[in-house]
Parts: sequence; structure tokens; C-alpha cells
Amino acid sequence: PSRVKLWSYADLMALRVVYWLRHPKQSQAIEIAASPMSQVRGALDELESRGLDIWDDSTDEPDSPLRVDASGRIWVQGNGVVQAGGQQALPGTLDLLGPFGAGQFTGPDLRRPRPRLRIIPGKMSGEPHLAGSRITTQVAAALYEQIPDPGRIAAMYGGITAGMFEDAIEFEQALAA
Repeated sequence: PSRVKLWSYADLMALRVVYWLRHPKQSQAIEIAASPMSQVRGALDELESRGLDIWDDSTDEPDSPLRVDASGRIWVQGNGVVQAGGQQALPGTLDLLGPFGAGQFTGPDLRRPRPRLRIIPGKMSGEPHLAGSRITTQVAAALYEQIPDPGRIAAMYGGITAGMFEDAIEFEQALAA
């Protein structure tokens, strides 16, 4: 209790992933059961053995390779959806990094929290940032406090649009709420 703990954004995201798996989830009208810790460990081992990176944003795939079904069973998606034991997965699985519900709270998509934002643990220490840039959402929000015009802010950066700054500002405001 007296030792100071330092957590990176990537650490917090990993904890969020374990939390998500270990608790019941809500998807539309379906209640998804909690996953046992043995399956969490097994899925993480499977990802490592296959060399799959759940945070890889270099593909056009909208989902991560880690999924969970209505029973709480964890599936690893590679070339087709395959469970660690080699069985084919059933349709209706949820993306591990996608938005989730926990009671009255919802969690954002962890790779693409907004259309023009990304979260990649190896980039910007895992902080949310404008896609294709090194501008974090916190920096964008701080700039907006000084210059409350996303168009003017975007004009200071080549290749960055006002819409990207609007996504970042909205995201930071949602996190603060």
C-alpha cells in the first residue's frame, strides 16, 4: 500500500482487456458470460505463439484477432476464426477491443476510439492519438482550450484535418465526463 505504482497507458489497456473478459458483457440484447482466467491466459499464450498483435493497425481489418462468444469462451482469429484448441468458432462473437457495456458505463473501441483516432501501445506510449500522426488527443484538447477553433488548429499541421481534431476533442471530453 505504501509503494507508488506507475502505470503506462498500455498497462491500463491490458487491465481493461482482462476486466472485460473477466466480467459479464452486454452486446445489443445479448448478455455475454464472464470468461475464466484459464481461458484468458490460454488465449494470450495462443496470440503469442502465433505472433499475432491485437493492436496491429496496419491492416484494414476492423476487428482484433481476439474474440469472445456468448458463453464467455475466448477465440483467436487468424486465417479464419479458430480457438486455441483448433475448433472452429461459431458466429456471433464479440471483438475484444471493440466497445463494450458494463452496467451504466461503456468502454470505447480500444484500437479506433473514433474514426480518425488510433491507440497503438508501441506508438506514443499507447496514448490515443490522431491517425497517421504523433499528436495525442490530450495535446489536441489542450490546444483547443487555447484556440477554440479546430479549423485554425488543423491549419498549423500539414495533413491534419479539423475533423481529426474534433474527434480528439470529443473523445477527451467523453473521457472527462
